[in-house]
Amino acid sequence: MSVAEMLRKNREEKKITREDLAKKLSIPVDIIAFMEDPVSSEESVISLLAEALDITVEVFKGEVPPEPEIPKEEKKKVEALKIAKFPKIREFILDPSRCENTGKALELFGDQEFSLAERNVILYLSTTALYHFCDTNTSSFAFDEYLFKLHGKLLSDFEKALQNLNLSEQEKEDRLGNARSNVFACDTMENIAIRVLGQFAAEMEQKLAVEIYDFKEDLNMPFLWGVNEDLMKIEIKDDNGNVKDEIKLLDVKEKA
Repeated sequence: MSVAEMLRKNREEKKITREDLAKKLSIPVDIIAFMEDPVSSEESVISLLAEALDITVEVFKGEVPPEPEIPKEEKKKVEALKIAKFPKIREFILDPSRCENTGKALELFGDQEFSLAERNVILYLSTTALYHFCDTNTSSFAFDEYLFKLHGKLLSDFEKALQNLNLSEQEKEDRLGNARSNVFACDTMENIAIRVLGQFAAEMEQKLAVEIYDFKEDLNMPFLWGVNEDLMKIEIKDDNGNVKDEIKLLDVKEKA
């Protein structure tokens, strides 16, 4: 009598199901089925074992050669890019030439579509590009368009804020007149950068998707970013490794 026959006979005599025996042995029920009937259960067991070994059925059977082992960090990066809101930007800022510790960055991003750390890095890029536009009145990004649409709302908010300041009517009118002609007189550069963050990121994503890298001057490249966990800050370094900017890890939300 074969092992398969002995197993089936004794299991049935004991009135034990395959499921109960598998549970008692802490093994998948497919293994019990295979031991009792190898021919009909072979495919399900092959699939089970291939999955456990993290390989394809074809590789398990020897029909195709195994794929080269991908490093764990690279696997995390691939998965992180799949779920990213802006995958091309995420890939851009995770590049080792721009990210001091890719492994730590991936931990911070986790399984989030648009993580806190990522928002802060992109906000830094948006703010840097906006300062460049303000200083030179030129940009590879469409800030003219963004700010034209935003100016009316900023002006309205600025006018309301002026009413609460202890200023003379002439001073208020002078400030308001300046704000009518200069959007940057309506709010801080950082707050304006937050308001245009979505538009900026969408445009940068498009540029990266078609491999247009005309923004190096806007972003004051090269730069290297990393996280100082002790201080809960993102540090931006120049190409000599000197910290040139620090960003507190704050929740960045677009303003209405």
